[in-house]
Amino acid sequence: MSSARNKLNAAYIHGSLMIAGLIGAIGGSWNVFILVAAVLTATSVLGGEIRLKQQNRHR
Repeated sequence: MSSARNKLNAAYIHGSLMIAGLIGAIGGSWNVFILVAAVLTATSVLGGEIRLKQQNRHR
């Protein structure tokens, strides 16, 4: 079963790829697509939207 965290991570990655695809298509370049996809994914990871590992919850 997929957890909510996995579903949210997938949604952020899919969104990044769709935006990168749109910008890459407008620019007409695979290099633009790859660059934008990498930047959007990296900023999502650094911003905390994409969580790579489970965080401990202390109450």
